Amino acid sequence: MLTMLLCAVLAYADIPIDINAASIVYKPQQPDAKKSPFRYIIVNNVVSEAFNTDPATGRRNVLVLLDDIAFTEENLRTLFNLVMARFPMPQALGIIVCTSLEDIKTPEEADMPIVRGAPPSPENYYKAYFFRDTKGNEWFTYNPTPPSPDSTVVVMKGKSPYPPKKDR
Repeated sequence: MLTMLLCAVLAYADIPIDINAASIVYKPQQPDAKKSPFRYIIVNNVVSEAFNTDPATGRRNVLVLLDDIAFTEENLRTLFNLVMARFPMPQALGIIVCTSLEDIKTPEEADMPIVRGAPPSPENYYKAYFFRDTKGNEWFTYNPTPPSPDSTVVVMKGKSPYPPKKDR
């Protein structure tokens, strides 16, 4: 009975096993093509339906913590594609990528009211903001050299909502 329970738990956890008589032998997994090329974790995932009653037309907001050594434009593109594949709906999507726990609020900090007009916190770490609108446009901004306020805009699909840099 214990062997069956252990097998069920290992199978649920997607751990490959071999059952030889009464013993269980762990077999390490081979490198998987689905493995991410860098380390990240989804810290928060919230669908807001504040302005809509149809969940398909709400807005999803995702907060990601990314290993700072992986903070490159190419890796950001890969990360945003991974998150979009994981969460295809609703159409409107916002992703914030942080590279330091210092940039992520604790549950107690998140519970505090937002003070309007408060000065923005300095961006001492790499950070990126991805947006997908209801028209299918996809773009992101990121700061390749914090704490400099300069940011780069990258359009992944469709049009940028920002005017060309010379007009700004």
